Amino acid sequence: MSDPFSLIEPLGVDETDLFNLDNLCYRDEGNNTIVVSNIQTGLILRIRKTNAERNGYWSKGRTKQAEMFANQRIFLQFGSQFLRSIHLVKTSPTFLYELEKKIEPFRPAYRKMKGVDLSENFVFVTSDATKMPSHLVKYAFGPTLTVEIKPKFGAIPLWPATGVVNLAKNSASLFCLRQEHSSKRSRWKNLSTYCPCDLFSGDRDRLVHGLNALLTTPQNNFRVYLDSHPIYSHDVDKLGYGLYRFFHLEHDSISLNKQQNEPPNCFDHQNVCGHSKECRFSNDRDRLIRGTLLEALLHKFDSTDDDLIARVPLNSSDRQPFSMCCALHPNDKFHSTQCENCHNLRKKYTLPEGCILQRILSVQLLITTDIAFIFPHYKRVCTFLASHGWTWEMWLKLARNGEALKYLKTQELTESFDIVEKYLIALIARDCSIMITIQRARPDCPSSSPVISGTCCCIPRMLISCAVIDLDPKPLDKLRDRLDLETAVTKEAINRQYKLLIPESLS
Repeated sequence: MSDPFSLIEPLGVDETDLFNLDNLCYRDEGNNTIVVSNIQTGLILRIRKTNAERNGYWSKGRTKQAEMFANQRIFLQFGSQFLRSIHLVKTSPTFLYELEKKIEPFRPAYRKMKGVDLSENFVFVTSDATKMPSHLVKYAFGPTLTVEIKPKFGAIPLWPATGVVNLAKNSASLFCLRQEHSSKRSRWKNLSTYCPCDLFSGDRDRLVHGLNALLTTPQNNFRVYLDSHPIYSHDVDKLGYGLYRFFHLEHDSISLNKQQNEPPNCFDHQNVCGHSKECRFSNDRDRLIRGTLLEALLHKFDSTDDDLIARVPLNSSDRQPFSMCCALHPNDKFHSTQCENCHNLRKKYTLPEGCILQRILSVQLLITTDIAFIFPHYKRVCTFLASHGWTWEMWLKLARNGEALKYLKTQELTESFDIVEKYLIALIARDCSIMITIQRARPDCPSSSPVISGTCCCIPRMLISCAVIDLDPKPLDKLRDRLDLETAVTKEAINRQYKLLIPESLS
């Protein structure tokens, strides 16, 4: 497996082109990172934001270089077939300042409480996941459709309830509980009808149900791009136009200026199902959900010998039981609390081995312990690090070099470090994004390439690429905030939906 981590700039890309402000466009942002795309090089720059909640910049000791090399194990958990190469490139405060001014008009108002961290010396550079990977480009033609999904945590761990809060957290997914919080109700006109348990259930009907819910109420969790341009999100809706261009391929809809986009000579434009009676799809949105996304999410990708095996397989008897029946969807047949064996779905789990959902869920479930039980381990770790004058990043470097164990004198301390690290990695998987990129396959496309096809003549052979992005390491103090956040979210959900979350026997 090629090393997905590098300190050098991407080969063949000049620094002048990479940091040319005229080439850079605002793409998106999260709590900690701003994403801009370079339209000339086809690369993405991920830029650190200030930590406004802590009234200052991130510590310079916690650099991107430390993140990348001290946390290689984080990225490898997801499998090399789902990663894009990541490069670390040095930049300057002047460039970051000018870039911040350029993108400021395009940023959502609610994100502007945090700006660009001008003290950061590096940016992450990676290939644009809205484009086909370079090794597949020569086998593809026509428009490129990309769907970005933020799936969230797709299971409900079951632990002995120590109070009403824990009982409610055993009853519903954290994502659905958060929809009841005042912050979500004030930000979104329509609350999400999506439940992550549907997407990770392995049941095709539930997956379709979940995807349709994302399409109906996308919030920040569902975006669609056509040829790298956004056509659908919570504030953009050109989906009808974009899907028509993608599924109803015609000569005049293809850019003939680019050789890779020219249709092959043997391509038959008439072999397109024009909403005929025989078509199994009702419209283009149905083609998107059932004809492409469903098949891509369940596609079995080949793994390499270097990929890490999930520490605890999903069907392991050693894993804490989990449910996929969310109490906040009482009228949904998929979430009936009366379903057989709903409180231990290991036997009913059907996600294909090697699909991207299976890989993400296995990392999400690295540890299923509730944050309330993890917090004592967090405090023990913090006390130990403070006594040695170390940061969490310094400790991870020691662990990477095989020097950490000699400092752990007790089994209790060893266990605490293991639990905390697993939890931080699991949090990354619970907050990552999936990029599904689809483009028509040429006739000479090798059979070993990832292809979906055959559901209907309106869905010809399509090359697919699935990537996991947004794998930024979580800081150690994330655990301190997490306990307060989950408790507040759950209490507010209980106040709004008490009858759904708390069993009648305890009401």
